Amino acid sequence: KSALDVLVSRLGQDRLANLSEIEKLCLLAGPGGELHVEDVLAAVGDGMGDLLEDCLYALFDGRRDEADRLIARVFDDGVQPTQLVRRLLGHVDRLMTVRARADAGEAVKLAMGKLQPRVFFKYEPRFLRQVSLWNMDDLVRIQEALVRLEIDCKSTGLPAQALCQRAALSISGAAGRRN
Repeated sequence: KSALDVLVSRLGQDRLANLSEIEKLCLLAGPGGELHVEDVLAAVGDGMGDLLEDCLYALFDGRRDEADRLIARVFDDGVQPTQLVRRLLGHVDRLMTVRARADAGEAVKLAMGKLQPRVFFKYEPRFLRQVSLWNMDDLVRIQEALVRLEIDCKSTGLPAQALCQRAALSISGAAGRRN
């Protein structure tokens, strides 16, 4: 893939956000400069990344109203239910990795710093709080429920968005009770 192909694949539907990303790349390259695939990957976020990340963090923080609003936006912007489920699974996996290391005696911040890719700096305080909020048993149960949800979204014929919203309410409700 070329740097342009990568850029196009990472842009979302928000025109102003896209322009901002392109301006950032122009500044990075400088007059007459060139950008490579690695430069674009490092500088440009996934077009849906921020919205999805905000949604994930709202869910696992227990911010039920915010999570519900963000899930609606995610679906309105064209994210498929299975994409959301996979992002949720990825978030749970990262929480489980750090939780396991912390349970084994490693400092939580040190364990979080070993994640690849790293937790984006603006989410670090929330991620740290979520690691302390959730225990391994609950994370395993959530992971199992999300795997079942992905299967249900693909095989039952039930409305996948509604299934995702129900699961999201369950996760945010459990987090809210923990807070």
